[in-house]
Amino acid sequence: EPADVTVEATGSSTPVNLGTATADDLVDGAIAPTANPSGPFSVGTTVVTWTATDNAGNSTADIQNVTVTDNTAPTVTAPADITVVSTGALTDVNLGTGTANDLVDGAIPPSPDNSGPFPVGTTVVTWSATDTAGNTGSDPQNVTVTDPAANTPPVANAGPDQTVILGVDVTLAGSGFDANNDLLGYAWTFLSKPRKSNAVLQLSGTPNATFTPDKAGTYELQLQVTDGTDSDTDTVLIDVDKPPKNGGGSGGGKPCNPKKPSCNSGT
Repeated sequence: EPADVTVEATGSSTPVNLGTATADDLVDGAIAPTANPSGPFSVGTTVVTWTATDNAGNSTADIQNVTVTDNTAPTVTAPADITVVSTGALTDVNLGTGTANDLVDGAIPPSPDNSGPFPVGTTVVTWSATDTAGNTGSDPQNVTVTDPAANTPPVANAGPDQTVILGVDVTLAGSGFDANNDLLGYAWTFLSKPRKSNAVLQLSGTPNATFTPDKAGTYELQLQVTDGTDSDTDTVLIDVDKPPKNGGGSGGGKPCNPKKPSCNSGT
């Protein structure tokens, strides 16, 4: 019979080249023996019987050991690397699903050595699968948890101080800047007004609010700018002067008294 043979498995059943056996009969001479089984073979050791029968029906047999080994680990494919933003000290992460395939056992579901939750930073998760022969394959997956982007507070600018005449509409020149390009909200308020002033802000939720001063004096206003998370404020002073007095007659610029003849005569 051919010599015993050992091969590595190439699948659930593995074809094996058994070799060639010989037999010789006193009457018939050389006889070609046949192998049973002839393969393919599963993992383990199979006894193959080689038998030769002459023309008179006499048979003889010999055996050959065929051993198929499985030393090949499954091929494991981990899910793609993943990056998420942290939701706290530890963050739950959906890792996805890995796959594994074994030459002998076929598809095997792999499992991760760490399913979370995960701290900030990068954690290497190892996905592994073990076949029935005890061979283990693995593949890594990087799970990265990042800190939320730090918010930069906006900067408020209430614009330059102004000096205006009583009764003239005032347009405020406010603005805001945000380094994160967040949508900004604006809010103007009076911090102080001259005594007995009833001036009211218009368009107070915009950078360019307006009001009409109704009393001479100083109006102090505040602009608050918010990005939804943080805010900033700035103030502006609006000085309101009374209108210049009309000159007339010999008053040297004093108000003209219409009851005096000089007011009407201009002398």
